[in-house]
Amino acid sequence: MGGKKLQSQGEFKLIKNEYDFTSGKSDTNLIDKELVVKNQVTIRLYIIDCSNLPPKDQDSMSDPYLKIRLGKEQIDDVANRITDNCNPQYYKRYDITTELPGASELIIQVWDYDDFMPDDLIGQTIIDIEERFFQSRFRQLKQIPIETRQLIHPSSSISQGQIRLFMEIIPSKQTSILKNPWFIEQKPKVKHLIRCVVWDVLDVPSHDDEGSSDLYVIGFVDQNQKQKTDTHFRSFNGKGSFNWRMVFPIELPQQQQTVLTFQIFDKDIFTSDDFISDCSIDITDLCRRAFENEINVKMYSQTEPPSDGILKQNTIIKQTNNGILYEKNVIQTINTEKAGYKSNQQNGKLVVSIEIVSEQFQKKNPVGLGRSQPNHSPVCPEPTGRIEWTWNPIKMLSQLLGPKAIKYLLLAICIMFAGYMLVMLFPVITGNLMTRIFTG
Repeated sequence: MGGKKLQSQGEFKLIKNEYDFTSGKSDTNLIDKELVVKNQVTIRLYIIDCSNLPPKDQDSMSDPYLKIRLGKEQIDDVANRITDNCNPQYYKRYDITTELPGASELIIQVWDYDDFMPDDLIGQTIIDIEERFFQSRFRQLKQIPIETRQLIHPSSSISQGQIRLFMEIIPSKQTSILKNPWFIEQKPKVKHLIRCVVWDVLDVPSHDDEGSSDLYVIGFVDQNQKQKTDTHFRSFNGKGSFNWRMVFPIELPQQQQTVLTFQIFDKDIFTSDDFISDCSIDITDLCRRAFENEINVKMYSQTEPPSDGILKQNTIIKQTNNGILYEKNVIQTINTEKAGYKSNQQNGKLVVSIEIVSEQFQKKNPVGLGRSQPNHSPVCPEPTGRIEWTWNPIKMLSQLLGPKAIKYLLLAICIMFAGYMLVMLFPVITGNLMTRIFTG
């Protein structure tokens, strides 16, 4: 090519159609004249919602709205923008009339509205409507699928969030379908409950000089509705056992991202409690599935929880095509606040189960908080690995002081005993030496 750069000179679209002369059938069942005759159709696009949009404003979230373009046709729906929301819900229908073959790229864009500066493109997705219209499998779908499509910015290959939609391509002759669009509308809010069980914490660093911690966990969705486990006193191995149920009321759908937060603390008597670490669990998708499908939804993990030491509860699993899923989720916790810690330093793990249920289900199947009755789904047994009150002073002292303190205590006792013996025997030893010296 003599070093010359290749330049694009347009696009060539090919639809392959394999024809069987014996049976008279083709793989796409295309009607030949559809490819050479203009077909007037209506593109009916239903936009449900977007999720995980990046915030484009410095001091707030994005103000997203939709732009839709097909050839020369464009819809700019800035009037229906949603303010300060990275998970906007639209439930909107858009109709565009066009001819096929013709302009084929349906471009769906999400923009961020700005009052004084030019609006920012968040991301877009492109659908080839010719590819769908001239394929028999698309036409023969009995139920239109809802698609979750990635939003991509032209300057990056990284996803800028997702958009959920479904689409119909309706020939103009099918007047009955044109006159009867799908009625989509956001359902009214429904009360639900987040039922979670804090089973254990693992690998938690000690914050006391004697190498022990008095651990407890705080959980919340709303800062004003915090719940707290009981305290696992004298943990010397970074493990704490709780088996403690928390129940948080919530109304769905939420306009914003739904985050369940857990914080691990070390209890102190004379000073303020030490914050150790926390984790934030995004349960937005769980809540959406529970609300839209009107079902109870559990959070599962592909990581098997530990089963040794104090973690002796039966592991609840779910067998799927993708392998075994575990109901107990092991979540890494981090500390980004405490002085002296590196950024995002890992400071333990949390073992937790999470389920979203409707208020109606909760009324028929109530559960108690903590380990109180009714205690089921799942059962929260008494925790293991805690202090066992006993009349045996050695065992009680060992539980209260821990192995490290016991080692130092035994060492101190040995030193004191050796010193005592030295003091007691010193006169005898010196007397014998003096006798030997003077008697020759």
